[in-house]
Amino acid sequence: MDICGKEKNKAYIVTAVDRQTHTIVGWSVCAERTLEILQTVIDTAPQAKDYYTDGFLMYQDLSYWGRHLMLKDTSETYSVEGGNADLRHYLARLARSSRCFSRCFKALARAVELFVYFYNERNSEKNACRSIRHIWRKTCQRLFSHSRLQKNLATTEKKSYHKLHSRKGFC
Repeated sequence: MDICGKEKNKAYIVTAVDRQTHTIVGWSVCAERTLEILQTVIDTAPQAKDYYTDGFLMYQDLSYWGRHLMLKDTSETYSVEGGNADLRHYLARLARSSRCFSRCFKALARAVELFVYFYNERNSEKNACRSIRHIWRKTCQRLFSHSRLQKNLATTEKKSYHKLHSRKGFC
């Protein structure tokens, strides 16, 4: 990534993502991935029972609060990959073939900080909508427990839900 005019310097954005809520719980912008920086990201993030990483060898030398598994596939790291894709999508300076670039790490760090804030807010609202949908489904199942009405449960639930939440748009 070009960050200082003609001289090409690399910048790394290290992220830690909560798999359940899909929020970014730790991040850092750095010139190189060192053990100290990676350990700081882990230490500042909330403690987890399990930690999943890709095959980058430096991850095995870090201290984790819980169990650590290095995987070669993305079966458990899809949340981080999705967050990275969103970073590249919403911040033009991070696109792979882009003319936009940051001239200093401070500007890049501020842009990432702003992105993380709004990304987490959006995902928090999505999670709230998911829990509302779950409660709504359970309520409908209790109300329509009669066998004759069971057939209409799916369509009634869908129509009623869309009427209640048609104003939000993102749910």
